[in-house]
Amino acid sequence: MINCGLNCFSQDPNPELFQTWYLINVQNSDLEPLFNVLAFQPTIAPTLTISNTFDFTGMGACNTFIGAFTNVDSNSWQPAPFSASELDCGSAINNQFENSYFSFLQSYVGFYQIYPQGSGLLLRMDNLIFGSATFLNYPLKTLDFELQRIAIYPNPAKALIHISTNQLMISKIQILNSLGQNVKTIIDNFEDIDISGLSSAFYTLKIDTELGTTFKKIIKE
Repeated sequence: MINCGLNCFSQDPNPELFQTWYLINVQNSDLEPLFNVLAFQPTIAPTLTISNTFDFTGMGACNTFIGAFTNVDSNSWQPAPFSASELDCGSAINNQFENSYFSFLQSYVGFYQIYPQGSGLLLRMDNLIFGSATFLNYPLKTLDFELQRIAIYPNPAKALIHISTNQLMISKIQILNSLGQNVKTIIDNFEDIDISGLSSAFYTLKIDTELGTTFKKIIKE
């Protein structure tokens, strides 16, 4: 029998995790709203900085926070105690966003993947209640908002889903299960995708476009 403490890892964490990340969107669970950072007016600049000791700091809409991840390996994480300042951010939507973001960072267990994105990197984090957060390692810009405008319908769906791209050129779509595993790859005919062969569950579409990569959740009935 092998005994290990909180910082015993089955696989080495990805060293690219240890830097400052700029939040694009967050949804704490499938029952809560998705918050797109670039849609906020006035603008906000939420961040997450992760050190190589797994401590993290960051900013929400107006409050700062500190915490730590434990049991981090090559694709999963768990949170340790988390604390944040308690300022009123001036509007209900900002306060709701912060509650979702801070709650997500305290998820019991989650999974992460890091992908190339233009000249930088994209960090995708998911938890076990179908919540997610997407970050870039460079400040957000207008092009990132264009990626968020890709629409999927109907959702939930039984057989076919349709994708509205706002004239963005798609190069590939991967359908990922709740563990981040690729269950289907589409390389053409992106407007209509047949999901009838998938089991009923939550999935994530990883959509590679001319502007970079974005992720969209779907439900297969």
